[in-house]
Amino acid sequence: MRKIKQSLFLVGLFALGLFLFDAFGGIKPVNKPAPKFEERVGRDLFGFWMREDSHLVISTAGEDQFHFRETHQNQEQENDRIFTLSSQKENSFKARFKKTGEDFEIDVNKELRELTVIIDGNKKVYQATVITPEQYLVQTWPDGIPNFVRNEDLNSIDWEGKVVEFDGFFGNEEKSGIIGDRSQVQNQKWMWHLWGVENPEGKTLTVVGVHRETRAIHMAMANGWSVLLGGPNNGADAHVPSSITLRENGEWAFLLYVDEALFDTLVMEIRE
Repeated sequence: MRKIKQSLFLVGLFALGLFLFDAFGGIKPVNKPAPKFEERVGRDLFGFWMREDSHLVISTAGEDQFHFRETHQNQEQENDRIFTLSSQKENSFKARFKKTGEDFEIDVNKELRELTVIIDGNKKVYQATVITPEQYLVQTWPDGIPNFVRNEDLNSIDWEGKVVEFDGFFGNEEKSGIIGDRSQVQNQKWMWHLWGVENPEGKTLTVVGVHRETRAIHMAMANGWSVLLGGPNNGADAHVPSSITLRENGEWAFLLYVDEALFDTLVMEIRE
């Protein structure tokens, strides 16, 4: 049993990255390569996981027992069930809910980024996340945001994968790049450049901004969520100019969609 608990603990370490639990609740960033966890009322955290329609937390509930806390955005209260573990094979676990006696399975992929729960033959796949249940519930979607933007797109943001500078651009080389000033948040002129877009004329570029600290979702371009792309320019296959206005400084991710399909994500620091 100790081996099972240690394995789940390692899953939690990866899932939260450089975060630890505050003794009074919530999470806070730390500048250490290996996170440490503090007990919170006897409940050690083993991971935050999220899918399009729900958020899952697994934590201890006493000796050899665990919480299975599932939260849905359309529900104010979480579904908290206690389970025990019966067996383990590598990153696969067999478990049983204490109240109902129902058996289920938990599988974690080798990269520890994806968790699959199988209950009564129904499979749910979750992605590792640093979003807390409280943040998940209060995260609001702005009016008018395109309906093809999904929760899992936000959850897939790699906040450590910052943009680089290349050939006068900042962005992801051979994918997307920007010419402009990122030292201010108000009234900036950015020229977007995309590589790998065939026949770009008539296609749309949609830009969704996400602020890391507040998780706020923002319409980054001043004139709307989407704009028509133009043809080749500055060595790129497609380009378009726009004005950028952001609410605040900090770390931002810009999700780029071409004709409603996620094309690239640009992560950067914007400081005045």
